[in-house]
Amino acid sequence: GQLALATSTEMRRAVVRRYGDMSNPQILEFETVPVPMPQGDEVLLRVKAVGLNPIDFKIAAGNLPTVAPLPVYPGADCSGIVEAVGANVSRFQVGDKVMASGYGFLGEFAVAKDAKLARKPEAWSFEKAAALPCVGLTAQVVLDASPGIKASEVVIVGASGGVGTVAVQLAKVAGAKRIYAVCSGANEKFVRSIGADEVLDYTKSDWTSLFQGGKRSAAPPAYVWDVSPAGGMSVWQSTKDWLPASSALVSINFLDPSFKVDPSSLFNQFAVFPSLNRVQHALGREASYKFVDATQVENVRVALERLAAAADQGRLDLPSVESYPFNDVCSAVSKLMSGHVRGKVVV
Repeated sequence: GQLALATSTEMRRAVVRRYGDMSNPQILEFETVPVPMPQGDEVLLRVKAVGLNPIDFKIAAGNLPTVAPLPVYPGADCSGIVEAVGANVSRFQVGDKVMASGYGFLGEFAVAKDAKLARKPEAWSFEKAAALPCVGLTAQVVLDASPGIKASEVVIVGASGGVGTVAVQLAKVAGAKRIYAVCSGANEKFVRSIGADEVLDYTKSDWTSLFQGGKRSAAPPAYVWDVSPAGGMSVWQSTKDWLPASSALVSINFLDPSFKVDPSSLFNQFAVFPSLNRVQHALGREASYKFVDATQVENVRVALERLAAAADQGRLDLPSVESYPFNDVCSAVSKLMSGHVRGKVVV
């Protein structure tokens, strides 16, 4: 929902001035500032809804101090109505209903780059549209890193989460032969409704036993997509001994589950681990490991337009979006941090 406007020239927005638990109102504060004017290739949006993502609370916790120094302005996804445009913007006009990818959107107004905007899906609510950019772009990158997905089998770890919900549908549209969804049994009906063929309930048994050991009953998949908020090294460790070298594990997670980006974990993530994996993969001893994230999308505008088109054509939906009012954003963050979210959390 919207906060009442402070005045027409001022707005309220969220800010983190010291690192800590973003669900704590003393960490996530609101401040009143002048409404910014869009420059050049910028668009001013009257924000209608903001999609929250794990990256928000990880940055607020101080896990990425070099990339995101204080103060931090959360909110990487939003939907809204175009209020004003910069001199170089011709694609949008005042009144257009759009969705955007960027940062600092958690406020009454926000400035977005023209290149990271698309019209929102026509039939979708602002809440649903605000939930799409980050998870949609991330799932698209996972799909693009899996060129052989057509007529292949894929295991999606974290299939009922934000990225997982989109990933299941993109795999289906891309022609995957069989989609195994790893999630809790409580979400079985949900993931089947969006295209999963088989559900592996990790709360009841070790899902990898289907593909390995004495009780093995299925051939290993061509792809494992690690899109779970709790993924990372644990998923690699549980698959590397049985996943054949012809397969690939595509992960959106850092190996270090704490997401602490210190020099040693960065060196391992981007130098040591990939180098060792390339050697082992070349020798036929390991599946290939690919780390991907939404920053690898070359053209955000085109990617967002593709997602909006898929939504308009009925090939993509976000059936589970949990909405909170702006002034209860701390509860929304708390829900997100619990790690047990079906779909997305939006304010």
